Amino acid sequence: MRKKDRVIYYSDPINDDFAGTAIKQKTIDASYPYKRSRLWRAASFVAYYAIAMPIVAFICRFVLGIRVKNKKAIRKLKGGFCLYGNHTYQLDAFLPPIVAWPKRAYTIANADVAAVKGIAWLAEMLGAVPIPTGLSGMTSFLSAIRGYCDKGHCIGIFPEAHIWPYYTGIRPLQRVSFRYPVTWDCPMVVMTLTYQHRTGLNKWRKKPKRTLFISEPMYRNSALSQKEAQEDLRLRAQAFMDEMAKYSTYEYIRYEYRENQKS
Repeated sequence: MRKKDRVIYYSDPINDDFAGTAIKQKTIDASYPYKRSRLWRAASFVAYYAIAMPIVAFICRFVLGIRVKNKKAIRKLKGGFCLYGNHTYQLDAFLPPIVAWPKRAYTIANADVAAVKGIAWLAEMLGAVPIPTGLSGMTSFLSAIRGYCDKGHCIGIFPEAHIWPYYTGIRPLQRVSFRYPVTWDCPMVVMTLTYQHRTGLNKWRKKPKRTLFISEPMYRNSALSQKEAQEDLRLRAQAFMDEMAKYSTYEYIRYEYRENQKS
């Protein structure tokens, strides 16, 4: 580890969050407009394909230098699918659109995304779907994302829930996140973002290069109950991420466990 690299101490791999944001959460309940007007949807379509995607593609390819492995697996899918990934960067929301292209991607996001003044509408127009903060909004939320999947779109999900910047391991994945492909009987694809030393002409850049690995489509085991099928998909997703995480060869930020760090 170089002198300039940071060490982050954690005590809870499930609930600790190191995103570095301090946004006052907005209440997302039954009044939230998950169902949009035709005019809004038309404007969103134009903003997504004509404005956002060229910018996102440029940033991912030339600024972040992300290389995608096995993207051909996505081309096999004719309908909608759920895309699961590890959560290690503030711009992870860019990954589902890049992986799913030319399909459109909708990414399940924390309610904070709807609280960013001035740009919340843009984030939502570009595919962010905030999770309700209460049960009253859950029916509309589930109906919205189910509708997107039924229309052949990609649903991006980060089952680690919280951002750990540049983390090279895989944290426990939450089983509840895997109910969607089970309930909807749609394919699941898993992606893992990994980090390596830069070489050649880019050796001077401090931050690591990134390689994104894509799995083959996975499907629920119809012989299992819903809860068993969710756990089965969770285990398969965890296994793929754990295996691909071995391709991370550089710790730009080192994470160390410290018991009861908040006490």
